Amino acid sequence: MDFEQGLTAELSTIAGLSGKVFPITAAQGISAPYVVYSLGNTERTNGLSGHDGLVQAQYQLDLYHSSYSNLKALKKLVVADIKTYNQRNIGGAGPYIQQVEILNDFETYDNGVNLYKGVIEFNVDYNE
Repeated sequence: MDFEQGLTAELSTIAGLSGKVFPITAAQGISAPYVVYSLGNTERTNGLSGHDGLVQAQYQLDLYHSSYSNLKALKKLVVADIKTYNQRNIGGAGPYIQQVEILNDFETYDNGVNLYKGVIEFNVDYNE
């Protein structure tokens, strides 16, 4: 299981998000709430003998919900979930997370889908 599969498994355990976690863009016709994740950048570190297996990546989660209060509640659950990733394998069989750090979070309204949108940006260091 890779990082994105582990992330999907973790977020899918949050009430209302089972089957509603997508890479890059949501499935056509999906109803809120749902989450879209995207990779910002990735760095693979090297030791003296080459790649040491550590990946340092930045991800963005876009959360969508039908009301602002529901978005706030969902965002709180997602942030709490992300904070549990440190020093464990995510998704059961996913990669071991050395460190996760939430960098930024904010809310807006997405006129394209007529939904409230929350954005969470985080860095994660994990073993590939």
